[in-house]
Amino acid sequence: MNREDQSINLLRVQSVLSNVETAFLLRLRLISIVMTIVVLTIGAFIGTAYLAAKLRLDTVTNDKSNALKILSYNSKKEALLLGLKDRIPLIDKAVESQYPWDKIMDTVSGIVSPPQLQGLTIDTKNTLKLEVDLGSLEEMNDIVGKTKEMVKSKQIKNPRIESLNADKNGKIKVSVMFTPVF
Repeated sequence: MNREDQSINLLRVQSVLSNVETAFLLRLRLISIVMTIVVLTIGAFIGTAYLAAKLRLDTVTNDKSNALKILSYNSKKEALLLGLKDRIPLIDKAVESQYPWDKIMDTVSGIVSPPQLQGLTIDTKNTLKLEVDLGSLEEMNDIVGKTKEMVKSKQIKNPRIESLNADKNGKIKVSVMFTPVF
């Protein structure tokens, strides 16, 4: 016996379908193939559109993040600049109202030397008050002479002796007031 004769074929060799049914099945297969291609094409378009939208969203998100970082950094700078802007007029006012200490000290040292000078006070009207310890009336006369010279050279104005005290040992304590001219 031949091997082909021994095999069992369960498939029908001939179709029992009519020509109409066969034509219908062919059309159905053609429609299913076309629909499969249409679905795959639409799916590819939708997938491409999704990827493009996702890429654009990621780009916009990164741009937003970078913009927020820059804005945060610049807002700190802006706050500092606004703070400085508000303080500049105050600093200008403080600099303008500051005493010219170098000129004041030159004026004071022109009248009395540091060992004799015991105190220096400046009031709100820019009047200086010097507290001076002197050993004799000659030193007092020297201070009065220097004060007169400074009034003549218009370095000071309105000089006056506020107080004059002498103790038993001959030491003299004097308070001299004047307004420096700058």
